[in-house]
Amino acid sequence: MDSKPAFTEHRIRREQGAIYARDYDGTGPAFVLMHGFPDNLHIYDDLIPYLTAAGRRVVAFDFLGFLAHPTRRLRPTASRISSAISRR
Repeated sequence: MDSKPAFTEHRIRREQGAIYARDYDGTGPAFVLMHGFPDNLHIYDDLIPYLTAAGRRVVAFDFLGFLAHPTRRLRPTASRISSAISRR
């Protein structure tokens, strides 16, 4: 599927940084897509158009430290993740 569905961006500020989320309109219970280590929300770019085309709401987000920012890319490491968690 070639079309990219529209989404609303959210940045949830936390002491350790921000959680970046994309909210795609739809109905019914939302599909919440969570990535694993060391990925980011872009692993779902090919799946999301199918879910939204079916009318479903989708929320995809980057865990703290995994923000897919084109100019600021810190590679998440076990040490960085541990440090962010211990500061909670």
